[in-house]
Amino acid sequence: MITAHVYFPCIHGDHNGDLNKLTCFVSSELRSLIKVASGMDDKIAENIIGASRYNENTSEAVQSVFVRVSNPNFTGRSYELALAIADKLCRYGFDENSQYFASGCIEANGCGSVSEVDGTRQKIQLIAKIAKKGDWVFFPIENQKKLTQSEAEQIQNMRATGIHVTFLESMDFFNQPNKHNDSSKLFKSPILGGKVRFNRATLKRISVLLILILSVMFALFMFDLPPKVSSIGTEVDQTIKKQVLNVLEPVLVPTDAY
Repeated sequence: MITAHVYFPCIHGDHNGDLNKLTCFVSSELRSLIKVASGMDDKIAENIIGASRYNENTSEAVQSVFVRVSNPNFTGRSYELALAIADKLCRYGFDENSQYFASGCIEANGCGSVSEVDGTRQKIQLIAKIAKKGDWVFFPIENQKKLTQSEAEQIQNMRATGIHVTFLESMDFFNQPNKHNDSSKLFKSPILGGKVRFNRATLKRISVLLILILSVMFALFMFDLPPKVSSIGTEVDQTIKKQVLNVLEPVLVPTDAY
């Protein structure tokens, strides 16, 4: 069972607050089930994860997850982005040497939109004390627009040390890796959404095989071959067709992967 942890900062008034750990476990045996051991209602978690999975186009999109929060005594909605990211990490794999931090709300519009949170200054300060090179930090893009100069400088300092600080408009950041280069570094297995197409190398291989097929068919059509030779030609033709099918089957890739 794959386990993923994402930390979300909890701020208490003007105090720095602390980090709460949200954990997701994935179950490959069950489908489309969201269960919470502590911290929130099952239905709320189901709505958040359902919205965050918008535009996923993989078999992992229907996997079940189980959720646990280390300290269930918290209020507010800023944990929602941490839940959405933990859900993806446990289903698609992640760098075990990295830590993940997030604060943001997932809107109930079904499209995984990420909205603003309060207490940005304290949350940035809290995460900056713990995050190290290779870690990932996520905030809503609306908060980026309202950063003070000191907050923006602290973000720059974090990035300078190799911490990935990312401001999100929606969970589409994870589902569309060709649009967001950083997201391709996040998961071991890409989350691929979008239409289907062939890549160039595959098209080249298919073209060669089709030319070979047409050549054999042309030879059989143009020459009056003896039955034995004609039979051999048919066997060759069938072999080539099988090769084409073997090429076509594994190479269907989503458009957004390139």
